[in-house]
Amino acid sequence: MKRGPSSKLVLIALDRSITSRTKKLRGIFRAADESGMIELKIMDDGRDLSPEFVDQQTSIGVQAFIVGASGVGAGVSRICENRIPVVTISQPYPLWEKSCAIHTDNAALSREAAHILTAHRQTDSFAYFPALGNPQWSTERAEAFAREIARRRPHASMSVLDPDTAADELCRCRKPVGVLAANDTYAAEVLKAAEETGLDVPRDVSIVGIDNEQLLCENLSTPITSIEPDFEREGYEAMRAALGLLAGKRVARRIHCGISKVIARSSTYNPKSAETLVSRALEVIEEKATSGLTVSDLCAHLRVSRCLLDMRFREQKKRSPKELIIMRRLETLKTMLQSTDIPIAEACSRCGFGSENHPKKLFLQRFGTTMREWRRC
Repeated sequence: MKRGPSSKLVLIALDRSITSRTKKLRGIFRAADESGMIELKIMDDGRDLSPEFVDQQTSIGVQAFIVGASGVGAGVSRICENRIPVVTISQPYPLWEKSCAIHTDNAALSREAAHILTAHRQTDSFAYFPALGNPQWSTERAEAFAREIARRRPHASMSVLDPDTAADELCRCRKPVGVLAANDTYAAEVLKAAEETGLDVPRDVSIVGIDNEQLLCENLSTPITSIEPDFEREGYEAMRAALGLLAGKRVARRIHCGISKVIARSSTYNPKSAETLVSRALEVIEEKATSGLTVSDLCAHLRVSRCLLDMRFREQKKRSPKELIIMRRLETLKTMLQSTDIPIAEACSRCGFGSENHPKKLFLQRFGTTMREWRRC
């Protein structure tokens, strides 16, 4: 990714997680493009960042590192020993004068999880499922979640589950119990533990994960509600910090980034979730379908996954959200053609269609006549 003869070479070492890696790289690329002075070298797997690899890359001209991989403390230490600028993402590495640490705002994540788990019913039993080895970020999430639950439900019980005995502990918790997992992988472990003991999700156990690893969350037996950190901003801020360090500027030692979105799925309880969700969606469709509304826009507005929205619409309306958006546009177009003299192409555009050609076939299928024949009636 060359930027010019005076460009700086920055090595990127990230974990291979699909969602977080992709979005962090997007933020890194955006900041690099804005600079116009960066050449990026991206490792296939950031966990290969060994001290020997650091020495090798430094010898061939790498001038700064952005590290967002776990288990590479020795490699980061070597970067610091070599006095090379380094920015870490979500890693508790020691700082030196030319370093910066980008962190997810664990307090914000925990507040959102507590809101999700207390919003729809009186739950007085909560638990946290930690990451293996209790890394610092997991401990911070556990402590912040406990504080938030204590604030919202002062008399609720709060426990930290032992991964080895989670199934038994879930059985002993008062029901319903709301569980926050350290990330989506551990949320899947909670789901497995609940199913092993015959507990119903979400009636007995509501589960919230973190990271929104879509492939995982949507393909479990019960799809997992997840909170997605602002990974793109983490990447963007990491690249901006690296640029500042390379320029000899004063850079904040720690930068915290918040939440991107919450994707509600079937693992969290809402007694009227299907009916309420579809009702809210129909209101948005009624209001915005002719303004170019897409299903992705609708999902973002409602803060739910497309998979869940499609499923709820099939259950309640026997049609997809996309079909209902198109139907709303066609009904508006039909009325406009009958009541105004606006040219057909302009009417199609006003109703949210990109051109006259796109709705031509749809109009005929829906109403059994062409737009011109309808207007002449």
